[in-house]
Amino acid sequence: MILVPGGPGRSGGGPPPTPTLALLHPARPRPASSWLRLNLASFFPRAQETVSGPSLRQTFIGPPHPGRPVGPGQPTPSRQPAMNEPRVRLIVTGDDFGYCPLRDRGLVEAFLAGALTGVSLLVNGASADTAAQLARRCPDLGWRQRKDPGKGMRQGQGGAGQGAGPGFPERLDPRRHGIPAGLHANLSEGRPVSPSLGSRASLVGPGGFFLGKMGFRKALAEGRVLLPEVREELRAQLSRFQNLLGQEPTHVDGHQHVHVLPGVRQVFAEVLREHGVRYTRVPVEAGLCRCDWLEPQFRTFALAVEEDAQAAKEEFEELGLRWPDAYIGLSTMGKDMSVSRIEAAIDRAVESVLSREDILQGGRAITMELMTHPGYPSVSPTSGCGEGPDAFSQSWERLHELQTLLDPALHNSYRQRSIKLCAFEDL
Repeated sequence: MILVPGGPGRSGGGPPPTPTLALLHPARPRPASSWLRLNLASFFPRAQETVSGPSLRQTFIGPPHPGRPVGPGQPTPSRQPAMNEPRVRLIVTGDDFGYCPLRDRGLVEAFLAGALTGVSLLVNGASADTAAQLARRCPDLGWRQRKDPGKGMRQGQGGAGQGAGPGFPERLDPRRHGIPAGLHANLSEGRPVSPSLGSRASLVGPGGFFLGKMGFRKALAEGRVLLPEVREELRAQLSRFQNLLGQEPTHVDGHQHVHVLPGVRQVFAEVLREHGVRYTRVPVEAGLCRCDWLEPQFRTFALAVEEDAQAAKEEFEELGLRWPDAYIGLSTMGKDMSVSRIEAAIDRAVESVLSREDILQGGRAITMELMTHPGYPSVSPTSGCGEGPDAFSQSWERLHELQTLLDPALHNSYRQRSIKLCAFEDL
């Protein structure tokens, strides 16, 4: 493994109508190049066994990696994995934990079923307090020691689109589940956490709310955002996270990718170093420019995010931050997610990280993060970060992500390709 050193939202009108079957099962993406099709098979050996359901935490969540994370500029030597070792160690992160109770319910269901390996918490979200209670570890129960967490789903007692889901007859089970949690640093939606940022602060507009996804970017580009206020707010959010969960986050990323924006990224990395947080997200997705199924407005936004993230790498590295070898998730958000598109994104990511020789010889194991936004559609007034839920959160697209992540076909693909799910804390 080489560990490199050091979500977007959508705007619009109300929730779209109920999706058709065609929308829920998008067409397969265009096939990879002939060279890639022929040779990824040697990197992803096909296994014989398959799985029959989505309750796979005991099967797919592997033990922590035996090696220590590498430091900046100190990659581990490349080596070919043994036959029983994973080819890809995949972190599957559910963003926007704490946004609303329905979102949290879907995220917890996905974690208990083995479809997610961690979450990113919005500490200014409407349900941040209860979400933190769900994520906290029981005093004597580690997150890998729970017995058969998906039993209810296998017995038909729930699951995405079937009532409240496994273990949640009507509402979230109050037990603490020990979910690995990071901070979803938020500078664009809702109210600030820092009490000293008043109505005249550069980060907020009328009503004391953040400026919004594009409003914050515009103000930053025009030089109207005071970076000391950014530092103060990030520190306040990290402090609130620690108060809610009793520990530092396993990682910190940015809501709507604000953490990679010019100016912000330097402050962001410095604050993480102050708190001893080592891991972050660098949203650069291989082949994103060729994903022609993305809506034009979102595609433009995603490519701008990728450009900012590329530029952030040097500053993150200088300040000792680390991130996985590869990232995927911009091409598979909401209605754009399907099993085949996740598979294709993984293939593109592998090709971007490994040389042809690595792939032909079976290659070394790589690390990768899949960004996701599963859950049940949000409803007012118990959702959002103080302003109510946005259109994407109220739409069927969140549920579609949850259903896709729970699809047995996806987990069969993981097994057949020797993909092992893990969390940031395992790196």
